[in-house]
Amino acid sequence: MGMGCQDLLRAPLGPRRLRGGAPAAEISPGRAYLRSRHQERNARQDAFREAAIAAQNVEAAARAHAVAHARHRLQQGPLADDSGENIVNDAYLVPHDRADDFRHAVRSAAGESDTIRVEITGPWAPYSFAASGLDEHDEKDQEVIT
Repeated sequence: MGMGCQDLLRAPLGPRRLRGGAPAAEISPGRAYLRSRHQERNARQDAFREAAIAAQNVEAAARAHAVAHARHRLQQGPLADDSGENIVNDAYLVPHDRADDFRHAVRSAAGESDTIRVEITGPWAPYSFAASGLDEHDEKDQEVIT
């Protein structure tokens, strides 16, 4: 059966305080603004790095119970959920007798991180593993990894 996993980046909680430097009251408004933007950018980059590691852990947990894996395009626009930025959109071919173990392992791996939220979907018919791999423009639309 086909099972899906979508990893969604949780929004960073806010900018992390930079070490050192003058307190905000001692710098100009322009410098304070630039410092704030720098902190926001760093927090976002840190969140993406942490999310990438968490997503790798989720993938490893899922693969332990699957016989095949397909990576799909990220969902954007009307297909995307407003509760986080889609960073991974995978499908797994999971034997029926391992479905509960698959769900438990993925939830456990996802629970170890506060940077991502994982949505498990399915069971589905295993369409991701039966297609030719070409879309209507004869372009490869997924990467099937076994």
